[in-house]
Amino acid sequence: MAIFKRSKNSRYLKEQRKDVVSFYYAPKEAARKSKYVFIWDLDKTYLDTHFESFSGLIRLIFEKALQKRNVPGTAVLVRALFKSDKHLPIYFISASPPQMQEKIKEKLDLDGITPYGFFSKDNLKNLKPSRWHRLTNHIGFKLQALMEIRLLLSPECQMICWGDDSESDANIYSLFSDICSHRLTDREVISLLGQFGVLTDQIELILELRDQKENFDPLKRVYINLAVDTDPEYYRRYGRRLMAVDNSFEVALDLFQRGFIDLDSVLEICHDLRGNYKFKTFQFEQSYTVLCNRKRIADVTDEVLRPALKAQGFLGPKFEPEAELAKLESLPLTGDLKNIVRPWVPERIDYLSDY
Repeated sequence: MAIFKRSKNSRYLKEQRKDVVSFYYAPKEAARKSKYVFIWDLDKTYLDTHFESFSGLIRLIFEKALQKRNVPGTAVLVRALFKSDKHLPIYFISASPPQMQEKIKEKLDLDGITPYGFFSKDNLKNLKPSRWHRLTNHIGFKLQALMEIRLLLSPECQMICWGDDSESDANIYSLFSDICSHRLTDREVISLLGQFGVLTDQIELILELRDQKENFDPLKRVYINLAVDTDPEYYRRYGRRLMAVDNSFEVALDLFQRGFIDLDSVLEICHDLRGNYKFKTFQFEQSYTVLCNRKRIADVTDEVLRPALKAQGFLGPKFEPEAELAKLESLPLTGDLKNIVRPWVPERIDYLSDY
């Protein structure tokens, strides 16, 4: 059922199917002509939120907008994306209950960010001893939310997505891609999601939503924030489309290389990390080195970035990458760097092995 409501600052459309409660702040057709859409998992990826327990969820509900803390650099990073396109479609997904929508929207307003929509989880019904395990099982909820967003897009649109390592976001985004592209059969989808604890009726809805749209896979890029320090090597099985990152600086370097933000924006993010979050030169150098070692930064990117970062004191005057850089003729990078053995998107992912 869809209803219109008025918040403190604007009208929005509210809908609910299963445990996904959707709030649309822009017309649903607004993203139809966009080439890119950005999907941001709110918790531990944009906001530094923790609610793995009943008491944590209750504390989160009563927290004021001004008390909500950003993951370092994220507010400046999102504003940088809007600077390149003020009509950029961005949607937030959060397992926070829909009763928090007003406060979250207020927080985004304070950050100067105007999303197209927000998807929350109707989680209060899980505040029973027999359902506590469903408080932190978000696979079905997030897959359905992604399918809802996919319905809003043209077949040419591509998703750039953010998640973290505290839940199953790498599995969720990759499963979404495999389901949309039919790399998994319906029988495999039903079996896998069942083993992940997704209820039968929600599995059926996910497949139904997929079939309402043309056969296309919109997933272009995934950034996984290492909020709980998972070994980045764990994510090799998902292919190079998924990039594990330690901070917003690493994301900024990749977004610059791909033409989504400019050099001034990279420097603004660095200033935010240094000024507001006490990042040190060695941390910037460490992140830069890691990306070079993983063949994530090309030579032409380095030729532009390194002198500018040195001039602002983010990299030391004698800093040089240790590894030989990947080759790229010109910016921006549209796919993956050449001569990389590991696939961009694997043909098959072993979702059930934990290694």
